[in-house]
Amino acid sequence: MRHDAHLLLRSWGAALERTSAHVRSHLHPVPEARWGLFAHSQVRGRQLETSLALHLLQREGVEPQWQQRLRACLKQNLTGGDGFSQLLANQVLGLEPCTSARFALEGLLKDLQYGTSRKRHLLQVLLLEVGLRSGGEELLETLPATHPSWHLFSRIYAAASRLILHRRLGRTVTGLPEVAFLRDTQGANGGWEQQALLTLVALLGLGQEQPECFARGLRFLQHLSRPDGGIPFIDNLNIWVSALSGLALREVRGAPPSMLMDLGAYLAAHQSEEGGWSFTENVAQNDTDTTAQCVMLLQDLGLPRHATALSRGHYYLLRLQRPDGGYPTYVGDADSEVTMTACILQAQGQRLREDPSLAGPIQRGLSYLVDHQQADGTFERSWSLCETYSLFRVVWALESCQPYASGSQGTALRQGALRYLLASQQENGRWGQTANEPGDVLSTAYAASALSMLGHRERLPSALSYLLSQQSPEGAIVSRPDQSGPRPFVYDEPLLGSIFSIIALAWARRLLGAHARDVRRTA
Repeated sequence: MRHDAHLLLRSWGAALERTSAHVRSHLHPVPEARWGLFAHSQVRGRQLETSLALHLLQREGVEPQWQQRLRACLKQNLTGGDGFSQLLANQVLGLEPCTSARFALEGLLKDLQYGTSRKRHLLQVLLLEVGLRSGGEELLETLPATHPSWHLFSRIYAAASRLILHRRLGRTVTGLPEVAFLRDTQGANGGWEQQALLTLVALLGLGQEQPECFARGLRFLQHLSRPDGGIPFIDNLNIWVSALSGLALREVRGAPPSMLMDLGAYLAAHQSEEGGWSFTENVAQNDTDTTAQCVMLLQDLGLPRHATALSRGHYYLLRLQRPDGGYPTYVGDADSEVTMTACILQAQGQRLREDPSLAGPIQRGLSYLVDHQQADGTFERSWSLCETYSLFRVVWALESCQPYASGSQGTALRQGALRYLLASQQENGRWGQTANEPGDVLSTAYAASALSMLGHRERLPSALSYLLSQQSPEGAIVSRPDQSGPRPFVYDEPLLGSIFSIIALAWARRLLGAHARDVRRTA
């Protein structure tokens, strides 16, 4: 038995090195800089943006060759997406609807937990724009008024939606304040916040009456076009993925210190004036998830030159804590979210010894997590479709928040998480996005990481054997996608399967290796 465990740990070590090498292969020098590395992995094309791009070009009567490429891509990828996106694809291709608009809309939104009314209205506007519903006057009258709690992305969607509705009702948009707002928020490269969907909705609102904005927006979308003709949600998530890559590689000592220091230099250079970070370059809206990951990597590096950036990052996060103890994704007036709160608590816990004043915010954050754990041990799914993701984030936060996470609050959270993880593992060792769905890499990696952090050994070998069975000869471990943006539309960042599998393998190897050493000592 000891011999088998030794061989198992050795095989995991070799697999870890291959996957670590795969992640390292995505690290690139920062252009025109003396130092710095960033992780770059392109997000794959998506049916929703591809359909809307074809509709925009058809409506405006431009770019016939580009239209052909988009049409060919959609015809080759008509199935596999969500019902709403498939409905739009069929409509812009002139095919029979695959489902009713109402059924597709309700099916998409049934599990959405945040911004449901705003998202419902935006999708109704898109259905109207492509000719799948009527009632433009009604939609204009019920268009939600902007609110201080809305982040920049939502304000752009609202402004563009108003212009789309005016157009559909045959009214001029010239002189409306939303036109000036969209002009002012267009990025230097022609996109809005580097997102294709946001850019498409803005261009549908502006039209060619704003010729310079329209031309720059089309160039941005052309730049995003994938080899198969598809348009992704966003080109990349360089800052978020760079931080995650650095954290994963540090878990296994999978990169030389100089490489990690270069990642840190890249992240520090992209901190905003407010002290936060955005998920990629040239995005004005910061988010707490990316900020927490960047703060954690810079803290792990422990370099004096990052001290100011770390102080500013922690202050940025602290300002966003809500009265309920939780943290939102974007702005302080928005609802708290479990995964954002857990990520921030993990970052704060790592700094607690240096800054004891974080004890109060940590305790309030832990109370929020306890209050939002469901009876079966799960939490909201938020930005991930995997029930195991929020569990993994909460358990990892508990590892950092000692001694406050060792009391009754931490015990309740751990017990609930373990109960769900043991009950939902499938016979083949995997976990699915929910208990009733087939197993996949990311759901299993999150669950295996959490089990290791909880000190539960027995279920790990079958889970990790599954992860390794999905490893390609190049070391990649690719998963069914689980991240959504904007919620609830799923996008595919192919490097995430490898990153979170590294973390899972690292924690399991640490736990099982310690157990094997204990067995040898007592033998």
